[in-house]
Amino acid sequence: LGMAAGNPSPRTIASRILRDAPPAQLPEVLAAVRVLVTEDSQGVEASIPGLLADAHAREYMAVEVPGAHCRCLLTPDGQREQGSATFYDPATRQLLHVDTGTSPGSASAASPVCKSVSPLPDEDVAALAGSDALRAAVERSLADYVGEMYPGATLTVYALRSPATGAVACYSVRGAALPNFYAGALKVRWQLDWDEAAGAARASGLASGRVHYFEDGNMQMNASCQWDEEVPAPRGGPGPAATGAGAGALAAAFAALVQERESAWHRDLLDRFVELEDAAIKALRRPLPITKTKFDWDKAAIHRVADELGHVRVTEGE
Repeated sequence: LGMAAGNPSPRTIASRILRDAPPAQLPEVLAAVRVLVTEDSQGVEASIPGLLADAHAREYMAVEVPGAHCRCLLTPDGQREQGSATFYDPATRQLLHVDTGTSPGSASAASPVCKSVSPLPDEDVAALAGSDALRAAVERSLADYVGEMYPGATLTVYALRSPATGAVACYSVRGAALPNFYAGALKVRWQLDWDEAAGAARASGLASGRVHYFEDGNMQMNASCQWDEEVPAPRGGPGPAATGAGAGALAAAFAALVQERESAWHRDLLDRFVELEDAAIKALRRPLPITKTKFDWDKAAIHRVADELGHVRVTEGE
């Protein structure tokens, strides 16, 4: 891929290709980038660590936290800055330093690995302290639901930085069987904002799923849903700075709303799949003619050859 005037830079091209990588196939796409993007290959290679870090964050990839016996999602909410391979783990209040898998053939390109941890800076601890109780309450309220609804999923809940009060819940689950030609992933992000002056809470969410099936073809499905609405406030509100029992009540109300909205989305998806099978796919099939007799394509081929031979003879006679 060469670069003409006004065209995207090689780094932009590589970023776009990685951004659209199907689930569980980032190593294969990365190998293709190295082959296809030939302009400024050294510059592209130097940018790959940051591009992979952003790709892992965008896809909500999970890593094992050393010494903590738990998993943490890599998300834009926890990434220190764009292109950085350092992420924040709110459960252990540590910074995770991640191997994004930059070397050709590295397994970390498919499954990133946390190589080391370091303490969260004091200024970050102070900025997150005001919402930490609400963060923990949201994590407890969502844990059972996420585990039951999405087996194998990883849940990570962040506290909003002061002066805001609230929490961000991220969870994802993925499944792949590349030898059987399919892979899929689902990621969800919900944000809970508490307005202490108004005594009101608001929830906004985005869920998106992708499925890739590639046996004798290449078919992808993308589905997403967004929400933005008020959270039914518990009696008395969550209290100053969303602490104590008030935080637990608000988190429970938030979790109930999340479960209700996502369940409705799942039912809608199932209804759409039934409709797709009953109507859309059947409409794509070739119907029988009015005579109800199947067309003999072999005879049609014979007639076509005969017509062509006849045309050749006429041409020779002229």
